[in-house]
Amino acid sequence: MSFAVVQKSFEPPTAEQLRRAFRRIASLTDFDAGRLTEDAYGILAERLTRDEAWTLHTALADEGIDTAVVDAATLPELGTAKRFDRCEITRKSFGPADALGRPQPIGWDHVVLVAAGRVSLRERRTVRGVGLAIKHGGRRQVGPRVVLTNTVRREVEHTTPVLDILIDIDPWRYQANGDEFRYTCLGERMQRDRAANFPLLVKEMMARSPAAWANLGAKAIANDASKTYLYPSRHAFEEEMIWLLWRQGEAHS
Repeated sequence: MSFAVVQKSFEPPTAEQLRRAFRRIASLTDFDAGRLTEDAYGILAERLTRDEAWTLHTALADEGIDTAVVDAATLPELGTAKRFDRCEITRKSFGPADALGRPQPIGWDHVVLVAAGRVSLRERRTVRGVGLAIKHGGRRQVGPRVVLTNTVRREVEHTTPVLDILIDIDPWRYQANGDEFRYTCLGERMQRDRAANFPLLVKEMMARSPAAWANLGAKAIANDASKTYLYPSRHAFEEEMIWLLWRQGEAHS
């Protein structure tokens, strides 16, 4: 059985607070502490023994951070997201399109969480190499240059805007990539710039489902549409959603 330490408030602790607390656990190095603090969004540590979890809980309390120790197996699971690249928005529902482009209406009262933000991703992509001119026998080449190009698979880091809508019926997780989404659902408000359309879509989703919870990224957009919250990884983005679902369960228990 493994345990997790989760925070009880929405205000994230500072990296230095977490580092000091993590140093109380002998099995964690400073490198481990630094790595964990980067992705700490609600769930501050996982896969701990019972003793390690309670030690960290006490250390965090000394830092003024209120946490709970929970059985990791009881944390909610997100499951695989159902991707959609367009949707229909009406007064009563939003309809993520299926593979044939047909909207599947879902009542706004079913929306339990709106999560948005710009997510940092590492992906393996095919990259075109630099051209190389061929020389013959070390002599100066006369005539047209012969250029070789090569392609390699390389890990590339980039960021992309992501929107997750969680509902209380199956399938319960829908996800849209802001760089690929077709924003026709915005009607006359749709801009030519996709980057300008993404916050409009997020604000529309939040306005239509006021009872739903929102992550830090969605709240940031609601406060200032020109700013998109950056998550250091997909893991951090998803971890915060899991934590928010856990908090919802605690609030209703």
